[in-house]
Amino acid sequence: MNRPKRGFEPPVHAWYNALLNAHGEIFENGHLENHQIVRRDFVDKARKPESMSRREREVAWAALNLEMWFRSLGRSSEASLDEWHTIG
Repeated sequence: MNRPKRGFEPPVHAWYNALLNAHGEIFENGHLENHQIVRRDFVDKARKPESMSRREREVAWAALNLEMWFRSLGRSSEASLDEWHTIG
């Protein structure tokens, strides 16, 4: 074979879809929705990642991580968000 090298493209699209399908319900009544950081239509859309654009999936992935981080703090969402706002 005589062709230029080609890099490996990881299946990021499939990974986002699988993770959002498995964990998208975490947004329901979560910290981000309750504090109006994400809108309800975003929460609904995140549960169907196949209908999202690439950029929307990237944002949903970041929001999923943030939601999980808030929950991992083990404190009330009010205290967590108050602390987070004072950092910036």
